[in-house]
Amino acid sequence: MNRCPTCGRPYEATASFCPDDGTALVADAPVPASAALGDLLAQPDAPERVAPAASGRSLPVLVGVLAVAVASLLALVVYRQQAAVARLEARIATASIETRRDAAALPSIADVAPVPEAPPADPYTRTVRANSPGDGFLALRSAPSVAQGQRLLQIPHGDPLDLGACRPPTTVAGAYGSWCRARYGGAEGWAFDAFVTS
Repeated sequence: MNRCPTCGRPYEATASFCPDDGTALVADAPVPASAALGDLLAQPDAPERVAPAASGRSLPVLVGVLAVAVASLLALVVYRQQAAVARLEARIATASIETRRDAAALPSIADVAPVPEAPPADPYTRTVRANSPGDGFLALRSAPSVAQGQRLLQIPHGDPLDLGACRPPTTVAGAYGSWCRARYGGAEGWAFDAFVTS
C-alpha cells in the first residue's frame, strides 16, 4: 500500500495526487503496513522526501478569489449608483409635488378681484354764486381774459357755479381778483372770482 509522503494517507497505485492534500504522488516501492511514517523518515539511508509545492493548485484558487472580489466591488458600485439615482428621483418627485401644491394654493387671475380704479379727482373744489348785480350776469369765457376769451354763456346773478384752480390776482374792470377755472351747467371755461360770493 502506498502512502502520501506529506500526510501519510494510503492511496491506490493508480492515483496521481493525494485525495487529502493534493500532493503529487510518485510510485514508490510498497511500504510494509507495519512500518510507520516516523520509522521510514528516521532511517539514515532513506532518501530525503520533500513535499512538492502546492503552487499548481493555489493559482486557480487565487484567481477565483480575485474574480469574486472584483465582481463584489463592481456590484457594490452599481448598487450605490442606483441608490443615488433613486434618491435623486425621489427628491425631484417631491419637489415637483410641492411646486404643484404651492401653485395650486396661489389664487388664479380669475379669483383675484380687480382693484377698482379711483375716480379722477374733481378739479373743481368749491361752489360759489354769481355776484354781478350791476348787469345781472357773470360771463363764462373760453380764456382767462376779457379781450381774448370769448363769452361762452352768461351765468345769472345768484346762480351757483363751481370753481377750480385760479391764476395769480389781477385787476379787471376796476375789480381785483383772479381768473379761475369754472363749471356751470355742464359747460367749462373761465370766470373772474371778483364777481362771485361764497
